Amino acid sequence: GFCMMASAWSVVFRRASIKLVFFATLAATQAEAAIEELTVYSPPIRLRYGQVFQKSIELVDIPADLVARYADGTKVMAVSGGQFELVRFDKDGKEMPVTLHDHYLHHALCLLAKRDGKPTAANNSFVVSEINWHTIYNATGKIVSRAGSDCRGPRLELQPPFRILVAQPEVLAFHLHIINTNRAGERKPSPLVECPCTPERRKQLLTRKAAPNCSAALIASGNTACNWSTYVAGVFCCHDQGFLIDTTEECSDSQCSEAIPDLVYGKVTVFYEDAEPGARDVERGACCSATSGDEGKSQKEFDIPKCAAGTPQDECVFYLENVQELAYNVKHKGSYKVKHHLVEILEKNRLQGDDLVYLVNAQPHLHMNALSIQLIDDVTGEVICEMHQTEDNK
Repeated sequence: GFCMMASAWSVVFRRASIKLVFFATLAATQAEAAIEELTVYSPPIRLRYGQVFQKSIELVDIPADLVARYADGTKVMAVSGGQFELVRFDKDGKEMPVTLHDHYLHHALCLLAKRDGKPTAANNSFVVSEINWHTIYNATGKIVSRAGSDCRGPRLELQPPFRILVAQPEVLAFHLHIINTNRAGERKPSPLVECPCTPERRKQLLTRKAAPNCSAALIASGNTACNWSTYVAGVFCCHDQGFLIDTTEECSDSQCSEAIPDLVYGKVTVFYEDAEPGARDVERGACCSATSGDEGKSQKEFDIPKCAAGTPQDECVFYLENVQELAYNVKHKGSYKVKHHLVEILEKNRLQGDDLVYLVNAQPHLHMNALSIQLIDDVTGEVICEMHQTEDNK
């Protein structure tokens, strides 16, 4: 619950620029049922070296028999988990995984929903803009798979009776953030994963009036990510279809037209069953980010300060800790000014500070240069889960 089971961060880094966030899922015994699988591929994603993909893309219809199964509402899809992968196909149509050095997956969110909106006359498809993504998410959709950080294969997995309950699913939506780091002959971590700002992008940022939305603690520390004049890398330089390389130096034009785009696909596998009477729905948590203030609304990135010259390697370590409430607290009611259905849901479901909730899933989002991350019960001191960097990236 909020105050009785608030979460605290203990995060350890090497000195570099990084973003961390924990995805938390909450819920307010059913018999084991046969788990089925639904696999859906995204539309093709074409990127040249150094180019960014960060947006929602076309809705993908799920099989008609599955739509019909849940159409009248007498049955509800109960999702027990999901797994996301990046793949490509060779000339013979054989599926192959896309490796970490090849295309960097910053994050992927996959959402099952009832179609919400009218098909466009041009191609009879419904293209998800940011607004439409929020519309289907807030009105009818549920995130059923999420992935990110510098690893492949993590799977969202819920134990019974907890399930993601999806009523009348019809489409699957993807929101992806991918960077093409595939430079021939290089099989090592790319500096592009930190979204470095090009000279042109830095000029653009200096024209912004509002400063980055850093937490009070980060601002007080003078963190360089909290001021446009010292901002050198991060999400504000990672806009969709933009380049993280200086195209004036490396390309013949601003779009690097001479380079052949790589073709990859997102692949999500959803594990589900028909909901049993005892199934308990889950909702997203209000936490957890090492840098954010209340309910994770502040900026979720920061620059790790450099060690003083001559500092021994084993002492060149930076610690960041943050305490946040686990769920949406009634004391913050009305703090969200955006008008959409998600806000209405969050406002309605807010809990009192001494309410108890189940933490049924938490996924660490740990990027390069971080050594470890922990999720801690701030009341008892119990380490709920943790993740550590290893040489083999396992």
